[in-house]
Amino acid sequence: MSVPAALYLVPVALDENVAPAEVLPAAVIERVRGLRDFVVENAKTARRFLYACGHPGPIATLHLEILDEHTREEDVAALLAPLREGRP
Repeated sequence: MSVPAALYLVPVALDENVAPAEVLPAAVIERVRGLRDFVVENAKTARRFLYACGHPGPIATLHLEILDEHTREEDVAALLAPLREGRP
């Protein structure tokens, strides 16, 4: 039986010196470790966060899409493609 795809909103501490385990419940960190597709504001800080969470895969192989002030409105819908494809 397949699990329906879900969108997870993961908060990140503004202070880069704060470890994810200090601000996020263990269940959230475990869920992050199981994901392969991310929509992020900044790829560099997202990779740093995922590394700090102990993401098991090679960080460079994860799918990171940028959503920031430069993202065109017509491109936003495409950011949800992994969700529509049923990827966890």
